[in-house]
Amino acid sequence: MNSPDDDPFAKLRVMQLALSFERDCVRALLSADATQNGTRARKAFAPGSSPARQWLDAVELAGELCHRSAIETAQLERAVVAFPSPLAAGVVLEDAHFQAWRGYDLARGIREYLGVANVAAFSNIEAKSRFEVRFGALQSLETFLLVDIGERIESWARIGTFDIRGTHVGEQIIERDGAMDGWGRRGSLNAYCSDEAFEGRAQSYGLGGNTPAQVFEMASSNFAAQSLCDEFCARLAQGISNAVTMLNGAPVCVSGPIVRQAWPLLWPRLEPFLKAMWPPQAAFAIFPAKGDDDSALWGALS
Repeated sequence: MNSPDDDPFAKLRVMQLALSFERDCVRALLSADATQNGTRARKAFAPGSSPARQWLDAVELAGELCHRSAIETAQLERAVVAFPSPLAAGVVLEDAHFQAWRGYDLARGIREYLGVANVAAFSNIEAKSRFEVRFGALQSLETFLLVDIGERIESWARIGTFDIRGTHVGEQIIERDGAMDGWGRRGSLNAYCSDEAFEGRAQSYGLGGNTPAQVFEMASSNFAAQSLCDEFCARLAQGISNAVTMLNGAPVCVSGPIVRQAWPLLWPRLEPFLKAMWPPQAAFAIFPAKGDDDSALWGALS
């Protein structure tokens, strides 16, 4: 009998593919072992493109990545997809930013378009949580709250063996009759601390054209930037502390572009607000995530 080493197709049958959708692009990863070794690619969506066009872009990117590795998509052992919206059994739920995707069965789509039998679908926040648990800052923790600051503020909690998506920090109402967020909620944390909201408020402070990380860099010498950063930190601390109280003192891991790009500038401003609002019965435990732009890909495969 031939050993696996003698089988020229053995390696083909263990290749796994991950797709991760974002608002403006799709990312793809092809890996043999899902241990952060693999080939990655990215494709930007045309402005205003439909979900059907974006899905075809993702399928084409997957095909190109497989072609570079000299395999067919049907030879993949497994294919997974991560999506930036809540899912139920792989189906996209209603979301103001992805209304046209509502009801789309991602797992079925990847199975039919790529010809792969073993498929799975995750929300991006769940995939990022899986990455941190396997490779990142949450490896040794059985209980935690992951807070991801991006286009929206998403969260994923684990209490022992139970995963809880319901602790959605960004949906908290932190100011009655406050600013409106992109999902129609007035006074939510998303309305003040999401990337989109931060950049909008930067415009009103005369700081338009700067990313959140750039504004934090300016805060040491610009009074308007300092005021905006302090407001951001106070609101974020309020939302995180409220969630920690509900979860009986779970340690907090914070992720997102602003964390990756400006944590040394963000933390000194955020820490005093957190300590002032932290529930007294809970140990003070908060730290940055270790993931990058591709963490949802690796997490979905893990």
